[in-house]
Amino acid sequence: RRRDGRPALSPRSRPMYQASRRYLGSADAETRRFVGSAVAHGRRRLKTLPRFRYEVPDTTWFALTGTTLNLLNATTGPGLLALPLAFARCGWLLGTLLLLLVFFLNHASLGLLLRACLTTREHSYIGLCGQVSAATASLIDWSAVAFFFGSSVSYLVIIGEAFTLMTAPFGSGPVYQGGPISDGPLHYSAMALLLLLLFTLAVLAPLSFLRSMDSLQCTSAAGIVCLLYAVGIIIAYGPQNKTPPPAGIP
Repeated sequence: RRRDGRPALSPRSRPMYQASRRYLGSADAETRRFVGSAVAHGRRRLKTLPRFRYEVPDTTWFALTGTTLNLLNATTGPGLLALPLAFARCGWLLGTLLLLLVFFLNHASLGLLLRACLTTREHSYIGLCGQVSAATASLIDWSAVAFFFGSSVSYLVIIGEAFTLMTAPFGSGPVYQGGPISDGPLHYSAMALLLLLLFTLAVLAPLSFLRSMDSLQCTSAAGIVCLLYAVGIIIAYGPQNKTPPPAGIP
């Protein structure tokens, strides 16, 4: 607004504003009263609406690198550690074909997601769900919950196995070494379960309550480094290990 209280108009909107002023000046009292009440009602409705704040995307090199690390960490996941077993079961030919099929499916899904973001001008799952019906948004939310729950369980299984290997040199029995898989689901050692509980409460739970994925850039980078290290160990020492797996391990 200008200093005199009237709205500051652009050159394109000034003729329309002047025409509306002339129309209201020549209209009768009932028309002016109706237009005034409509304007007052619109202003009251605007005050009750929530204030939306447009977030300008950060396109700096650091932000793009962090986003790339988060995307790689989300798309690879613990399934990368299961690739040697998958190739051992399927063979080189079928395993390569299935890996290429999964690659093309991921590429197509990411392309659709990017096209939807560009079309709706949204950059989050929450924003995209707001552009569809309530039933479709609920289906997407529950699908995401099921996917992330399965990924979390996979990570916890891998972490529990790692803690069991860490506690095994300190003693024998179920307290330090655990039991075979044939004994049931609790084949981890007791110390490994305790460490897994403490690790979940001290590390995983605080990270789960972060409000933005940008805060996970450092953890995503550490996760990618650990995955590359594990892949390097498998490539370096995998062909040398020709011994069959112990009894009870598929």
